Amino acid sequence: MPPGSQPGAPKPAAASPRAPLEPTGAPSLAAISLEALAASIQSQGSLVGPHGELLPEELCCCLFQRVIELGKLNLRVLQLFEATEHEALLEAIRGLGIRRWTPPLLPTSRGGPLGYSRPPWE
Repeated sequence: MPPGSQPGAPKPAAASPRAPLEPTGAPSLAAISLEALAASIQSQGSLVGPHGELLPEELCCCLFQRVIELGKLNLRVLQLFEATEHEALLEAIRGLGIRRWTPPLLPTSRGGPLGYSRPPWE
């Protein structure tokens, strides 16, 4: 225990990537990176780091929250977050109550009735 600290005193909170400003008033590099990633989330292929590891769970949760705030959540982005398989993130997705909807397949003129390629009178 550091000198001068009391046994029941709360520990200082760890810095979060969502912390917008440093004590000097400038945004942190983590906050700038998170904002840039959230703004361009639709062009991302995966949430894997440069060395092949998944992004940390806390960072993915902050990113997910920011994506929702920016209104950029769609099916592709949702699948991107689900692919991380972070339990807290999957719980947040379940908490939103998102239901999947598959559009019906409409008949086309190519297949014709009952799968015929041409009408029977031809």
